[in-house]
Amino acid sequence: MARQQEQLGQQARQGAGQQQLRGQQGAVQQGVEQTAQRMEQQAQKSALISPNSQRAMDAAKKAVDQATKELNEGATGQQTQRSMQVAADALRQAAAPMSRDRERAGSSQSASGLP
Repeated sequence: MARQQEQLGQQARQGAGQQQLRGQQGAVQQGVEQTAQRMEQQAQKSALISPNSQRAMDAAKKAVDQATKELNEGATGQQTQRSMQVAADALRQAAAPMSRDRERAGSSQSASGLP
């Protein structure tokens, strides 16, 4: 998702059409929302999802929401690109603790809730 978000930012900077960007940004936002919901559900079932992962995902979701809002409000290409880059960075930052949680779950014999 971070790569998609970054690519959208580059397209915004290059002057891609707002309508096209809105559709693609909406897909990224939907993916982030679904991931956040699944994390929240799994965190209730398993102690293997760390608070750090949850906080990082919340921050990423807020950054993606902000990028979507700016795009929908007609921000300039450069403004949109900047907010999309912030969102991409936040998604990358969320991936690190999530990956650690997944590794920890994989090494745990009583792991539940993480595929």
